[in-house]
Formats: sequence, structure tokens, C-alpha cells
Amino acid sequence: MEFKDIKSGAKVRAPNIQLGTLIGRIGTSNTKIEVQDDFKGLGWSEKHQRYMGKKKKNGWFRGENLDYGTIHPYHRKDVELIQEEE
Repeated sequence: MEFKDIKSGAKVRAPNIQLGTLIGRIGTSNTKIEVQDDFKGLGWSEKHQRYMGKKKKNGWFRGENLDYGTIHPYHRKDVELIQEEE
């Protein structure tokens, strides 16, 4: 699949973002795009809809992603499309 075929709203993976949504191009650039961070963190519980924390070797940590919801600029070669299984 060509990058030009990817539409806004597609799920992508980028450096420092485990799960993101493609927002669109930056201005009139063909290579720079904006990606919104959609990963809430390892401690997020979908069942309880809150942060439950995550165990680690010496205790636990909250596991919150403080960049959740922020928009980051990337070059299109750094962004990887996440294939959705049908």
C-alpha cells in the first residue's frame, strides 16, 4: 500500500508512539505529517476505565502516558501503518 493511499484516521505507529492516529499533512508538505498519540499507557484498564497500575520487579507504577492526546510532527518514512485484521 502506497503512503498516498492512507487516509486521515488510520492507525499508525511512530517513534515514541505505540499507537497513534494519522491527522493529516502539515500545511502543503508532501512528506511531513501529524500524528496524535492514542496510547493511554500500560496501566490503563479498559474494564474499569481508569489507571490500575502495573507491577514491576520492585513494586508497581501507575503506567500513565502523559503524552496521550498530543499531536506530534513526523516524516512519513518514520510512520508505520498498523494493519487491521478483518
